Amino acid sequence: ACLLKQKCTTATRRYVQRHLDEDALARMHQRATPDMMRKRRCTAEHPFGTIKRMMAGGRFLTRNLKGTRTEMALSVLADNIKHTINITSKPA
Repeated sequence: ACLLKQKCTTATRRYVQRHLDEDALARMHQRATPDMMRKRRCTAEHPFGTIKRMMAGGRFLTRNLKGTRTEMALSVLADNIKHTINITSKPA
């Protein structure tokens, strides 16, 4: 019944699409406060900075995607082993 419908669309019906997990996404966005994001940066970004420093500035030595994935996997593995050694070797 809208007078401007002919200018807006030629479709006979209008469809609304929703994401399957839209409720969960909305809750996630609601919880993402600045304090929460600051805490996440401190905990999640630190390992990536350490790995980047171990890799001589974060540059990959390989040129293709397969080699780069392997190099990153080895860097993450080395970082995890380093953390495991530090945790297990601390005196009780």
